[in-house]
Amino acid sequence: MSDRKVEHGSFVIERLIDAPPSRVYAAFSTAEGKERWLSGPKTKVQTREFDFRVGGRERLFCEWAEGTHPNLPGVRTSDFRAEYLDIVPGERIVYVYEMYLGESKISV
Repeated sequence: MSDRKVEHGSFVIERLIDAPPSRVYAAFSTAEGKERWLSGPKTKVQTREFDFRVGGRERLFCEWAEGTHPNLPGVRTSDFRAEYLDIVPGERIVYVYEMYLGESKISV
């Protein structure tokens, strides 16, 4: 049995977006829309999966373009994995996810 360290915490992300819910939904319901919405540091996409349906999965596995994370020397990859649990077209998307930097799970 291995030792595990779990830190419990919570966070709230709140944004006021000057757009109707249907437009925000459209941005999150396609791989292209999410890429435009959630652009971040320059990365090289190694795996991109996007199965947008209840029970479907999403994965975005990237390597940092400069070789390592700009603020975390030695971290070469990021890996976002999600499963869609509930979708109400034009209104709501509910999913669970795991996010890794290198081998470390940083968020669920």
